[in-house]
Amino acid sequence: FDRLGAHNVFKDVYDSLTPAALLGNLLFLEGFTAVPPFGSNTPLWSVAFEFWYYLWFAALALAARRRFSLPLAALALATLSPRLASGFLVWLVGSMLYYADRRYRARPAPAYGKRCLIGGMLALVGALIAARLHWFPEPVADLLVGVAFAALLWGLLRSELRFPQGIFPLFSRYGAGASFSLYIIHYPLINFALAAAGQRQRYQPGLGSLAEIGLLCAWSIVAGWLFSRATEAHTGRLRSFLKRRRRKEGQPG
Repeated sequence: FDRLGAHNVFKDVYDSLTPAALLGNLLFLEGFTAVPPFGSNTPLWSVAFEFWYYLWFAALALAARRRFSLPLAALALATLSPRLASGFLVWLVGSMLYYADRRYRARPAPAYGKRCLIGGMLALVGALIAARLHWFPEPVADLLVGVAFAALLWGLLRSELRFPQGIFPLFSRYGAGASFSLYIIHYPLINFALAAAGQRQRYQPGLGSLAEIGLLCAWSIVAGWLFSRATEAHTGRLRSFLKRRRRKEGQPG
């Protein structure tokens, strides 16, 4: 049932704490090669996938302008894993949504946005049902879910929905500034907390269990924010530095 190890830790974590595993994770090879995600941090496989997708997209964009670059050779990694290759198609759906939204900024008629939103919701429900019941092979099902979710997001972008103020801006600011850090560290943090507390079985329904789970979530959210202060909070500064270096190198000596 849990083939990704996201619900239970079945493996010996010590086998994933080797120098070879660390090096492989630093090179973003975990998840589609023999390199396991480092330690108990199973979600790291998706970070590796996304790294190569960003690299592939940039290389293909340059190739479309007849500017071939060495990173284009990294597309050969797709031959190592059908899952890695098919996931790139799903990732491209999100990219197409971003560029479509930038291109069509004009506010459409409210009826159009409403139809898109309802159509996207129905499409996503249908795609999720088809994926859960295994009506299609996994790569096809993943792509259908990705396209349907993009349709739902397009409907949200084209509609005139207004979300209430108050706590929502706080969530959005946290998501924009610390969600990636939270994703990177939450799983080993929760595993550590449960192991330190001696938790060996699944939680049973009850107020006490809900309270403990709430505390775990709150602790992870705070830890993710603190971690982001030393990492992704400086993304803009790093981007500006790289842009200055690029402009400086492009100037004649």
